[in-house]
Amino acid sequence: MSTVQIQNDQFYQAVTYVFKSWTALKLAVEMQWGGVDSEDKRDWLVDVVVEKYENEIIDAMDISEDVSSNNQNKMYSSKKEPIIDDEGFQLVTKRRK
Repeated sequence: MSTVQIQNDQFYQAVTYVFKSWTALKLAVEMQWGGVDSEDKRDWLVDVVVEKYENEIIDAMDISEDVSSNNQNKMYSSKKEPIIDDEGFQLVTKRRK
């Protein structure tokens, strides 16, 4: 199982836990305020939230890997060379006396 799949599963479990622990939603399901299929509606809501943010978890992982590799490249760069970020700005550092 890939790391992304494991994270997606953990995210699904976390969202499910939060929704099932949400007092107002829990009461609505128990009292069937959404009709006889209140439980199904809660589960549908969990699925919608997970699907919405699932892709944002793969993009966030890609960004964090890019930032990590970029930081490693900066550590190994020569101190005499200016450090330029992704937007083209030069990092200004304090000069030693």
